[in-house]
Amino acid sequence: MPFPFEDRIKSFLENRAGLSPSEVPAVLTTFVAVKWTTSLVFLLGGIRYRPLNRLFTSSRNRFNTTLKSNRENTPYSNMISKYDARKLEFNRIHVSSHSKPLTKWEYLGSRYRKYSSIFSESVGSNPIFQNLSRRFGYEPGELALGVAEGLILYKTTFLIHAPLELYLIVKLFQVRNCLG
Repeated sequence: MPFPFEDRIKSFLENRAGLSPSEVPAVLTTFVAVKWTTSLVFLLGGIRYRPLNRLFTSSRNRFNTTLKSNRENTPYSNMISKYDARKLEFNRIHVSSHSKPLTKWEYLGSRYRKYSSIFSESVGSNPIFQNLSRRFGYEPGELALGVAEGLILYKTTFLIHAPLELYLIVKLFQVRNCLG
């Protein structure tokens, strides 16, 4: 399957970048290899760190989850948990009496939570994905969300990292031509 815009890229590399026609296939092959490597890095980073989940989860919720997972029982953590219980009760009463429109981040966060739970349940019930997740030591739903987050980040940042990768590869070949 040929590249999209393959002719335009070849003419650019030959005419404007100063590469010989014999080097153009090597540059494009290197670019494809780097592109797939970048997608793998984004995929593994999404599985390991779940960046979108961190973005849409408030820092206080992450802090409380960390405290609960570490089983900290300090006066400060007790104070925070009591404060959160009071705030949750106040919000429950306040929201029922005064509903306000959501901000953009709250709206995106609620949509993310809704669709991520639907996605993790549907993919997590797949037997092939369950076996794969057991081999890697993850819950099936968590692995599915990590894969989805990594691919979403790769696709949304493609217009930033793909030209940068191509530029660096062309510069590498130009330097190699100057030295050799």
